[in-house]
Amino acid sequence: MDLGQQIRLAREQQAMTQAYVAQQLAVAPATIDCWEGGVTAPTPENLCQLERLLMTPLLTRPDATITADRPTRRHQQWWLHMRTRKNT
Repeated sequence: MDLGQQIRLAREQQAMTQAYVAQQLAVAPATIDCWEGGVTAPTPENLCQLERLLMTPLLTRPDATITADRPTRRHQQWWLHMRTRKNT
């Protein structure tokens, strides 16, 4: 299950709308849709906020993957850091 699917599933399990999550994270509702659709990935800061809001770990799961049409260098560096930290 990729990150976008995990976000959507966790949001739906908490009975939250994309608009509500967007408001809580101070982003546009379209941003949540892009994350869930794998078009873009949340920033590390947004990801931490999502985990707190949705009350679930998203990247600490063994099957977690990030897919996005255009991942940024910052996302890639952070992802590598998190994967390395988790394995130590």
